[in-house]
Amino acid sequence: MTSDPASEMEVKPCARSGHSLVVVGRKAIVFGGCADSDQAPGAFYWRVSGPVSLQHMNNNIKVLIATAYLFPLCFFTVLLNDVHYMDLNDPSRPTWFKMEVNTENGLGPPARWRHTGTCISDGQMLVWGGIGEKSRYNDTHVLNVEEEVAFWEGEQPDGIPPSPRSYHTATPVGRRIYFFGGYGGDGQRREVIACTYTLGVRQAEGL
Repeated sequence: MTSDPASEMEVKPCARSGHSLVVVGRKAIVFGGCADSDQAPGAFYWRVSGPVSLQHMNNNIKVLIATAYLFPLCFFTVLLNDVHYMDLNDPSRPTWFKMEVNTENGLGPPARWRHTGTCISDGQMLVWGGIGEKSRYNDTHVLNVEEEVAFWEGEQPDGIPPSPRSYHTATPVGRRIYFFGGYGGDGQRREVIACTYTLGVRQAEGL
């Protein structure tokens, strides 16, 4: 029995919800979402068993822990900003890969879920809105996948942007994207939103 090289290279995204999945060219791209922490790779926390006491020493607080263990996160959720894709070139052998993304420019979107992802060209995906760790977003990011190494661009479209929100929809029609509804609002206000905004995509490299 011979092994399948493609399956050996496969890196599946962890189980998650609130992510986006967008077909761009011959790639089905998964971005972001929320995962149970025991499913998210590289996440850890301290779990304490036994009594815990506090002592003030030289104006510093020292936590004396009877017994402590380092475990993978569990019973918590974590937000993600990783990128995976399924190669669609061979429909008979769909394979997942972790996308190599250049983050040196620092323009990648913060981790989020309940955002939207939209294909705006054969090599670009637009990510808008969603919920972060402490707030909702109304920012715009474009992932370029045409190069050997993908990279993010932060966009600032002209005009007045929609208020920060999640649970909205983003529907492309020609060179426009229609954003409808959602839940959110400016500041501390939270409300169900029933308005529609239009984002015009002038060309592959600009909004």
